[in-house]
Amino acid sequence: MRATLWIIVAALVLLFVILFRAGVQPVRVVIINQSGHDAHEVVVSSVAIGALANGESRVVSATSGEPLVITFREQKRRWQSAEPLAPAGGYVFAITPGDRIAQQSRRMRDRQ
Repeated sequence: MRATLWIIVAALVLLFVILFRAGVQPVRVVIINQSGHDAHEVVVSSVAIGALANGESRVVSATSGEPLVITFREQKRRWQSAEPLAPAGGYVFAITPGDRIAQQSRRMRDRQ
């Protein structure tokens, strides 16, 4: 009886650890510059990327559970997601002509 109780307690502890770790997994964000000109001082959720030449892309990790914020052109252009990012997700965004930010596709894991 006592051994069964220990197994149940250990299983519950393991379940809580797995759920906690899944909720704090970082998010992969791909930024593609399709604007036709260089984008300077690109920052994705406090991760400084620097300059992106036209056609160049970068992949960064961002914190899950928070809205994504993309800024460029010395903070003159700013975009923020409406909802927090899902843990362990992957997102693709493009800087398009007119200095707009467009989400290119659904989350990468939805495509598998």
